Amino acid sequence: MKLHQVPTGQEIVTWRAFLRANLLLEAYLDAGLQSEIGVTHSGFLVMTLLYEEGEEGLSMTDIAALTQFSRSRLSHLISRLEEDKYVVRRSSTFDRRSQIALLTLAGKKTVEIATPYYHSILRDLFFDRMTTQELNTIQKFMVSIVNNTGKMVNELDRDRPTREIAI
Repeated sequence: MKLHQVPTGQEIVTWRAFLRANLLLEAYLDAGLQSEIGVTHSGFLVMTLLYEEGEEGLSMTDIAALTQFSRSRLSHLISRLEEDKYVVRRSSTFDRRSQIALLTLAGKKTVEIATPYYHSILRDLFFDRMTTQELNTIQKFMVSIVNNTGKMVNELDRDRPTREIAI
């Protein structure tokens, strides 16, 4: 990585505001979902991905690439969701070394119950605070960051697979 010009004061303030906003939104979502359904935001995110995938489930590698969780963190999270009877794991029919996670009926019901609550938080704290033009700008910016940074993460840390976002 090459050295670049030192960030300006405005750039530093913007960067720190971005970090704090991300941390605050995550903390609020985490506390709210734990209070509402007893599942962390990370757990709800994984359960939502599995819900959207349907009966096929997702491989642990695919979930890690979509969430940016390390394999270790994901394994602990899936174990916790299994203990709570929201998720089951099975061996892949294509590769016995690969594990597939599937949502149980209890997991599906939990996602269906929690989704309106989750969406109301997103609307109140994020979407309703910007114009359509601002939303478009943020979307383009975030997709660019994900797609460009993901490649660099893959080079530095093979334990964190990434996946690009297509719009």
